[in-house]
Order: sequence, then structure tokens, then C-alpha cells
Amino acid sequence: MAVKTVFGEVRFSYCHVFEPDSINGSDEKKYSVSILISKKDKAIVEQVKKAINEAVKEGISRLGGKVPPNMKTPLRDGDEERPDDDDYAGCYFVTYSHRLC
Repeated sequence: MAVKTVFGEVRFSYCHVFEPDSINGSDEKKYSVSILISKKDKAIVEQVKKAINEAVKEGISRLGGKVPPNMKTPLRDGDEERPDDDDYAGCYFVTYSHRLC
């Protein structure tokens, strides 16, 4: 895929980028990070949404030619998904993880 997004000012949460860690009690260790994007930063939010839409367009053939109505995207709402975590209040977030080779 040719879609690339460069983020501006963001915050990291649950940052495991130097040493892998097990997530949610799993035996498998991964490098991972949640990238918090302020909802006030409309430019970055729109850039991420645009990149997601471009990626969907590029991958539409793998989706049977149409986008499923319940398809989840990587941009998630911290107020909805993490209401008890003040760090996620007023933010969208994207989570990335990578298994060890």
C-alpha cells in the first residue's frame, strides 16, 4: 500500500518501542504503542481520516468490491472506548503493534 501519513504533535501511551512486552496477559511479546491525537487538532485528524479512506480505496478489491458497513478503522475515539482513562479524554487514538521476528 502506498498510503503514508506523517503525524504532527501527538502523545504516546502504553509505549513499548524499545523492549517488547506482553499485552493483556498474552505469552507473546510485541512492540506496541498507542498514538493519542487531540480532537482539537483538526488538521491531523483529517489527514488520518484521508489516509484511511485512501487505504480503503486501494484495498476495495479485497473487500469484494464494496466496504462493509461495520468495518472498523484504525482511528478510534478515546472518549468512547476508554472513558475511564483520563489520558484518552478528548483524543482519538491509533494503536500499532509488531511481533518479534
